[in-house]
Amino acid sequence: MSEFTFTTQTPSAKLLINVKTVLTSTKRLIKFEKQHFCQPSCHNYNNKWSCPPHNLTFSQYAKGYPCALVALFYCHLDQITYVKTLAMKKRIANTILRSRLNKLMRQLEKNYAGRLIANNSCGLCKPCTRKSKSQSYCKKPQEMRYSLDSLGLNVTEMSLALFDHQTARHNQKVSLNYATAAAVLLLKHPPDESTDQIVSTFLSGC
Repeated sequence: MSEFTFTTQTPSAKLLINVKTVLTSTKRLIKFEKQHFCQPSCHNYNNKWSCPPHNLTFSQYAKGYPCALVALFYCHLDQITYVKTLAMKKRIANTILRSRLNKLMRQLEKNYAGRLIANNSCGLCKPCTRKSKSQSYCKKPQEMRYSLDSLGLNVTEMSLALFDHQTARHNQKVSLNYATAAAVLLLKHPPDESTDQIVSTFLSGC
C-alpha cells in the first residue's frame, strides 16, 4: 500500500487530501462482491443507465482484467470552516473528493488502457435518458462508467481490508470527521511503475 497527500485549491479554501493506493488482483476484490447491494430506495435506482436494475456483476465486468489499482481519497472535515453544519461539510467534501478522484482515474484509464469503476453514479447527462424516458438507451455508452455500488462491491468492507480505513455507509449511524471516495481501475497487465509513480504523476493536475 502507498500513502501520500496533496493539496487542492477550491474557490473557498485550500484542502489537504490524503491518498491511499494499492495494486491487487481482481480475484481478491471478488470477495467484496454482494448481490443486490443497491436498493430501490436510492434515488438513482432505475433512473440512470449506470445504476441497477441491471444484470451486470463485478465478476462479469472485470473479466479479462486480472489486476486492479484501488485508489482511496479522504479529507478531514475540520478544514472546511466556511460552513457550519456537518451535513454541508460532508456534501462539499464529497463533491471535491469525487471530482478530483474521477479526474485522476479517467486519465489513468486512458494511459493504461484500463477499465474504470467509478466512485459514484454517472453524471454525464442531466437528466439521464433512463429517467426522462426520452430514449431507451444511453446517449454516451463509451463514456458512461458504472460505480462500485452498482456492480455490488461493498466499499466499506473493501476499504477496511485493503487500507484499514473506516467509511460510513448511508444506512449506518457512524459519525466520522472525514469524508472518503474510492474507485477501482481494472488493468490487463501489471504496470511497470509503482503505484506511487503512477498516481503522483497526475496528482499535480488535480
